[in-house]
Amino acid sequence: MSQDKYKKLLEQRRIWYKTLKKCFCGALGKDIIFNSKGFYHLLYDGKGHGRTNKERLDRLEVLIFVPTLLKEIINISEYNYSGIYYWKLQGYAGSECIPVTIILRKIGNGEIIFYSVWKNWG
Repeated sequence: MSQDKYKKLLEQRRIWYKTLKKCFCGALGKDIIFNSKGFYHLLYDGKGHGRTNKERLDRLEVLIFVPTLLKEIINISEYNYSGIYYWKLQGYAGSECIPVTIILRKIGNGEIIFYSVWKNWG
């Protein structure tokens, strides 16, 4: 994908993402909050280092499926690291049945937020 097409997709997804406020997660029975931390994590890793354009592109391509998958996925794993809770949801998206992993996060007693998404889990 050319740099121009990548930038266009990035801006389209950023605008779309800002329209999301929350989405119900069937597996947890709770609303998931979409804030700037989730979008930031699509572009940068946990240490603040920029992801490669390929990684970003892969994540941005499947981002559009997240609201639907949150409602449908029942395969979920939970992890707790010193008061930070993570949930990993896995499912298939789109007509091509793309394998997708979604990460949700909750710090302490805070809200559950969308934290990340990628395709082709291993």
